[in-house]
Amino acid sequence: MSIAQPTSHPAQPPCDPGTGPTELPAVDLTERLARFEATASRLESSRRAFAHRRPLYIKGFLALTLAGFACFAFGALVGVWGSLSATVVSLAGFGMVRVRASELETEILALRQEIDRMRGPGAAAS
Repeated sequence: MSIAQPTSHPAQPPCDPGTGPTELPAVDLTERLARFEATASRLESSRRAFAHRRPLYIKGFLALTLAGFACFAFGALVGVWGSLSATVVSLAGFGMVRVRASELETEILALRQEIDRMRGPGAAAS
């Protein structure tokens, strides 16, 4: 049994620059900065809206939890089921609202850092 020797592949001709991958059109830096700034302001508006509605969410989740505990008027089993369900749903809903607000803050911070990076080293200090 003989071991096959690797065959040498013929050298490929050099790649013609005109046939290489097409370059994406250059987007003006000021246009990109404007888009990033618009996105940042939209995210900040969403974050402010979350903060403004937070008391409403708290009241709604508390009302739902109280309604769950009111289920004890229909019996012990229904009361336990209703109170546990309402409490879990309220805690999960409030947790989701807090997580989304935290995500918005993280996205805004990252976007602002990217904007500062695009402007250059002197822009971060100003």
